[in-house]
Amino acid sequence: MTEKREVEPGFHVELADWSNEADRARLIAVRHAVFIVEQRVPEEMEWDETDATSQHVLALDDQTREPVGCGRLTPDCSIGRMAVLARWRGRGVGAALMRTLLEQARARAMASVSLHAQTHAIDFYRGFGFIAEGKEYLEAGIAHLTMRKSIPAPDKPDRTPVAFERHSIDSLDEATQWIDRIAAQARHRLSIFSLDGDPPLLGRPGFVTEVQRVALSGRGALVRLLLRDTRRMARDGHRLLELARRLPSFVEIRQVDVDESGLDNDAFVLDDAGGWYWQPRPDSFHAEASPHDPGRAAELITRFDHHWQRAQPDPALRRLGL
Repeated sequence: MTEKREVEPGFHVELADWSNEADRARLIAVRHAVFIVEQRVPEEMEWDETDATSQHVLALDDQTREPVGCGRLTPDCSIGRMAVLARWRGRGVGAALMRTLLEQARARAMASVSLHAQTHAIDFYRGFGFIAEGKEYLEAGIAHLTMRKSIPAPDKPDRTPVAFERHSIDSLDEATQWIDRIAAQARHRLSIFSLDGDPPLLGRPGFVTEVQRVALSGRGALVRLLLRDTRRMARDGHRLLELARRLPSFVEIRQVDVDESGLDNDAFVLDDAGGWYWQPRPDSFHAEASPHDPGRAAELITRFDHHWQRAQPDPALRRLGL
């Protein structure tokens, strides 16, 4: 199971796409402030053709969604352009960015990653297992040291039979913990059935970050969101709606036919590892969940697929380009 990522208060980390104008503007804003203005790196040295082919990450303020930090992973297995705005340093932003970049390297089966560490940050990188190589050198007039970290191959799946667990849930806090656990253990697929996107549960930055990870996890990745009513999601600018706009090939949203027979008034989230969260009523957080119960998961996914095949993109979503 993928370890649940802890998101520090006040910000969250998202994957970013250099070809997306809004993402690119945020990345440029952070790097310009930190490298060009603060560290006086020549502007012609800051931007390169590798930006277009790299996987970028952004740390965003939860309240304003303004960028506060960034980094990138290049196709040649190098981590770089790690930057955090001065007023956000010491709050765990850099660590959250690094964890996300290492997750992306692991997902791409990179055997190791390297970086050019500014010497004042060597202890920070050592904390993530990076080892210094060679001698100190100057880059853009700043002392650096090359560092490298090996990335172990993923463990083979444990074939030991697991006792099926079912847990009762009676509060919003418990519900969010289980929703996040199910999303975090998903490998390449998530299926979500909801009344209207349920922002308190499904619109939280931490959950959306996990959904994005699944969507970008590689071949066969797909997140499906099946709703009874898309109007609230479209009106309120739900974070999952924004993600679907950015990744339409990997995040699909459809509205079920509310007149269809056999449509129950429940909600659930299913991963591709036999885990599920099931909420009988949308107005109550009394629910059940299991990290591994393939039998019940199979029942729920059969129901989901039945309704998904009959659902269509809602006209309101089509007007938004989805």
